[in-house]
Amino acid sequence: MRKCRPVLLSVAAILLATPDAAKAAQLTIADLDLPDLSCLRSDICHPSGSITTVAAIPLPGLVDPGTALVRTRTLSLPSIPLLPGLLEGKTPYLYRVDLKAAHGAIECLGGLVVNFGPSIKVPHRLTSLSDVTDVLLVGEGGDIGVKSAERDGDVITFEFKKLLCGGDRTAYFGLTSNRSPAAKTGGVFAMGDPPFYEVSIRAPAH
Repeated sequence: MRKCRPVLLSVAAILLATPDAAKAAQLTIADLDLPDLSCLRSDICHPSGSITTVAAIPLPGLVDPGTALVRTRTLSLPSIPLLPGLLEGKTPYLYRVDLKAAHGAIECLGGLVVNFGPSIKVPHRLTSLSDVTDVLLVGEGGDIGVKSAERDGDVITFEFKKLLCGGDRTAYFGLTSNRSPAAKTGGVFAMGDPPFYEVSIRAPAH
């Protein structure tokens, strides 16, 4: 991952929305442990109030173009009986980088960069609503998790636990905001040349 680090920093500087960037800070990451949201692990199951959009990553060398994907899922939570009013007015933004169907002489990916803006800590376990986290992680067996999440101003850099190659996908991961979704340009960083690919995502308007 060390080869990616200079690229991460330059990309963050380009995407940074504010001229006065705060010092980079590590965010806490936790598995989401809410039974009513268990189907968030699947791309087939769509919980009530959720919206999923898909965008292609322009990786060269794909046998079938359009099979390297970034999925953005937003979720409306006010109606969940287990959390009455707790997350009302707030929207979780979950991302998945998906190379499950991607084959060919393609690069492996190290992480995702999102110009997210302000985020909100939220509970991630019913047993302790005071146990809050920045980054929610929702995955199943075989999904690659997130090693770290770093905030530099409005920009969040998610680094995967290991390189994501053809046939792999990440868990869903992301943050919560009280702002409405907007079309944005994010990016994935890679180990090859070019080391960075822009991709369409959704993130909070800010």
